[in-house]
Amino acid sequence: MQAQQTIVHSELGASQVSSEQRVAANGKNLPEKKFSAGAISATVWKNSGTSKQGEPFEYRTISLQRSFKKDGAWQNANSLRLNDLPKAALLLNKAFEWLVLKGEGAERKEDGEESTEF
Repeated sequence: MQAQQTIVHSELGASQVSSEQRVAANGKNLPEKKFSAGAISATVWKNSGTSKQGEPFEYRTISLQRSFKKDGAWQNANSLRLNDLPKAALLLNKAFEWLVLKGEGAERKEDGEESTEF
C-alpha cells in the first residue's frame, strides 16, 4: 500500500485580503483563512458583536467540514469519519496556532471581559 501524503495549505492569507474585501458582493462574510488537508478543511471566520455595555467587538470562529463527490457534484458535510479525525485535529491546531500568533489568543466574552484560557 502506497503512503498518502497530507498537504496542509492555506488560502486567503490575512495580508492578502483587507477586512473590507472579506465581504463578497452578495454581502456574505468571506473566510479570513482556510486550512485544508485532503478532503477536510478548517475555515477561520471573522465576526463582530456587541457587548452588554453596547461596545462593538470582533471575534473569530472556526468551521470544520469534509468535501466529497456525490453523483459527480461536490458536496460538503459537517460530519467526519473515523479516518478524518487526525486531519481534523491537525487543521484545528493549525488554525489555533495561526490565531494565537496573529494575536487573537485573547477572546472577548459577551460581558466585555477578555479571556485568555488555553
